[in-house]
Formats: sequence, C-alpha cells, structure tokens
Amino acid sequence: MNRQSFFRLHASIAMLIGVVCPVFAATTGSITGQVTSASSTAISGVTVAAGSVSAMTNSTGHYTLTGVPTGTQTITASKIMYLSGSVQVQVQNQLITAAPAIKLARNWATVTGLVTIDGTTTPISGVVVSTTGGPANVLTGVMGHYTFSKVAGGTQTFVASAAGYNSVSQTAIVPSTGTFHLNFSLFAKTGVTGPGSSIPWNGKNWFLSGCDYAWYNYGTDFGTGGWGKFTNWTQIATDFSSMHAQGVKTVRWWVFADGRYSPEWAAAGDAAVSGLDSQFLANVDSALQIAHANNIYLIPCLVDFHMWTSPISSGGVTGGGHYGLITNSTIQQSYLDNALKPFLQHVAASPYKSNIVAYDIVNEPEWTIKEIWNGSMPLAQVQAFAKNCADYIHTYGGGGYATLGAGTPIWAKYWMGQGLDIYQVHYYPNYDNFNGDGTPGSGLPTYASLNLDKPCIIGEYPTADGNYTIGSSQPLSAQWYLDTIYSRGYAGALGWGFQNMDNSSNWSSFQPVYTNWANVYSAYAGPN
Repeated sequence: MNRQSFFRLHASIAMLIGVVCPVFAATTGSITGQVTSASSTAISGVTVAAGSVSAMTNSTGHYTLTGVPTGTQTITASKIMYLSGSVQVQVQNQLITAAPAIKLARNWATVTGLVTIDGTTTPISGVVVSTTGGPANVLTGVMGHYTFSKVAGGTQTFVASAAGYNSVSQTAIVPSTGTFHLNFSLFAKTGVTGPGSSIPWNGKNWFLSGCDYAWYNYGTDFGTGGWGKFTNWTQIATDFSSMHAQGVKTVRWWVFADGRYSPEWAAAGDAAVSGLDSQFLANVDSALQIAHANNIYLIPCLVDFHMWTSPISSGGVTGGGHYGLITNSTIQQSYLDNALKPFLQHVAASPYKSNIVAYDIVNEPEWTIKEIWNGSMPLAQVQAFAKNCADYIHTYGGGGYATLGAGTPIWAKYWMGQGLDIYQVHYYPNYDNFNGDGTPGSGLPTYASLNLDKPCIIGEYPTADGNYTIGSSQPLSAQWYLDTIYSRGYAGALGWGFQNMDNSSNWSSFQPVYTNWANVYSAYAGPN
C-alpha cells in the first residue's frame, strides 16, 4: 500500500467511526435562586419549575434546579396561599446560573362569620365549619362566631354542620387579602335523620342536656332500711327547683345502687329478691311529681356494679354481695319479676310517666367483667342480664327507653345487640391514657367512630374543670366539654354531678357555663 492509499484508508475509517459513534456534547446547566414574599421574607415549601425540571424551596427560600436545557427558560414558582410568580433566565451549557429572586404576592384572607338558628338571631356554638381552602375545620364559640386565620383566595366552598341541624354549604370568592365575612343560618332538624343526631321524646327530637343528681344519699333515696330514712324530699324539691332555674332538663338518679336498701332480699347474703318495701313506690311517686313540677326528665339508674362486688356491712345494713343477680338465673328472674317489673308498671300507670325518658340498667358493669377489666363476672352473663332487663323495660315500662352506662367510650361496643335503645358512655380525662393518645380530650372519640347502631349520650363527664370561662376553647375546660360532646355527634351530655360529691364534681363552678350553653341551645337542649 502506497502512502496516499494509506491516508485515504485511514480517512475513510475515521469517517465511518464518526457516523457509527457520534460524540454528543452536554447541553444542560443549573439554576439557583430564592423565593420571597413581596416584603422579601423567605418562603419555604414553594414548588419551582423550569419545564419538566422542578424542586422545592428550603427553609431559607432557596432552590436549585439541575439538568435544565440550555437557552432561555421561564422559571415559575407556586404555593397555596400565594399568587404564582415567574422570571426568565439564560441557561448556559455546564454552568450555574443565578436567577433573580421570585417574589410571590399573598393570596389569602381571614374568613370569619356568625352561625345562627335560621330565622332568629340565636347563635349556635359547637358548629363545625370546614373549607377545602384552608385548615380542615374550626368550631364556633359560645356566641356562634368562627374564624379561619388563612383561607386561599379564589372560589372556595364552606360547609357548616352541627348535630340537630341540617348542614349548609356556601360557595364564595375569597379575596387575596383582608377579612372576608360569611354567615350561616341553620335549620333545626324536624326528625331523626340518623343515629346519634338526637333523642325523640314527646313528639320532638332532643339533645339530652343536664346532670347526674345522682343521689340525695347513695343507695337510700328509694325505700327504707336499717339506718332509717335519710331522704329529705323537701330538700330534693329545692334541689330540682335550682336545677330547673339553671337550665337543667335531664337528670340521672340512682335507684337500687348496691342493694343496701332496695330491693328486698328473701334472706341475708346472695339471695333471691322478694319484692319492694312499703316506701319504695311512694318515693318513686315523689320523685316523679318533683321532676314534673320542674319540667325535668329522669333517667333512673337502676343498679350500680357494686351490687355484685364484695359485700360491705355497717350497722346491720349490707351493700353488695349479690353475685347471683348475674350468675344465678333464679335470682335474676326474681329481680326481674319482683323488683323491676312492679317498678316499671307503677311508672307506666303514673300521669307523670313521660318524665322518665329512659332506664339505665346498670352503671359501669365493665369494671367487674372478666374479659374487660379482669373482674369475676363473665361478659356473656352480664350481657344476658342487660338484655333481659331491656326486654322488661320494653314490655312494662310505658314507653321509656333502655340504656346502660358503659364505663368508657371504647366499651360501648360490648352492649350492641342487647336490646338497648340509647347507648351511654362515660368520659373522664384519665381515659385519655388508654382510650386516646394521652393528649387532653383524646379519650373522647367522635360518635361516628364508635360505629354504633343507635344514638349515644355521655352519661357522665367531670364538672371539676380547670377553666370556667364562658367561651373558653381550652381542652377540658367547662366550655370545651359542652361544645366538644355536642360537636362530636353525641345525643346528650350529663355532667357529674349536682351535689359536688367527689373530686370529679364541681357543679357550683361549672353551672354558669352550663346555663349559658343551655340558653344558647334552648331550642334543642331538652327534653322540654
């Protein structure tokens, strides 16, 4: 091969290699910059994009875009609550380009308003107001006002809803700055539209509002026994008159308690029930007359769980020890036929029978149940007792509902399918540690989350609270209990307790907040 042929061959090979294996030069660069407000305050969490390349600003508002094609690029920045902004830059190959700062204008307003009963100026507290353009929801205070501190500008939908009222939805154009006012008027529901919304009674539907009396003297108010008669009916009448003046509509009042006075037992110890003593039904009449005179409705709590715990005796009087009420079918039947039935029949024949809205079968039985709280009573047998009592209430009670006071909200599930008309749960702050996550109020779930098939009331909650300021939003304050129980979908709330009987009760301090709340909800708090 001559010299010229050699060079022609190598040139051909070089051309061939260039065709088969072209070499591409990089044609991208990077962009850095910052996003701020109109006043030059850094904004984090802004999405910045140049074509298909995007990044998010950090805590100082800075961003870096890499792999951006060379040439003129438009950079856009966007974030909810701000109007989008953009700048143009020239991206050079393999270089970092510093972009001018992008300044975003505010696009949010404060939204506030008042929620009232339709056709009136009566405010509604505890209404849940929600919008997709801001925080998930806010609640109206005691005077019916609500405030969203930031709602994105533009067309937004707002919804106001509360137990006992038909929800209302409004669409509004929220400005990009300032304060926007939006009021709601809610219609009260005229019928029960779903579980938990209300309790029907006397032709209307109610949120059962009031307190636990719970006794003048534990276990001795109805009937008599070895200690003589403690009950002062004149004082009880005075107490009920005070409750009426304070706006109380529903009162839970204990009857048999631990069995120390009533019913009558055929023998000492764990024996059958022989009947009711000569004073018992007369005392029931007194209670009904006093309740009727003060427009108050009763939930008699028939039995306390101490009825079947270890007996305690003093001065010839014994409370508790009646295990057979649960475990012995003969003893249980004697209670149903000789105590519960005549009590129910007597009330059903009374002209004041409508003043008993429900019968509470047993107070907090779970503390004695083996499968729930390591007690001695089998769950199935306690459930059977509840079901049998509910059947008697429906047969002989003259229209009164059947309920049962579960010790905590998460225990309501054990009483489904036992014939109850109203579920009832009790809530105290110590339940936050095992019903919730330990934060104040977390142990009180929404009614809906309990997945019950009937309405549910809060039969006890503490009135010994740290804050008695009307309108307070502090968790576990007096106002918080009332507003939260209502807004979380329950059909009633009874505070513990009128007599200031223990460290969970301070009705005298709680009462002004309650009275104000009851007045605000006068069209719905009842019965009336």
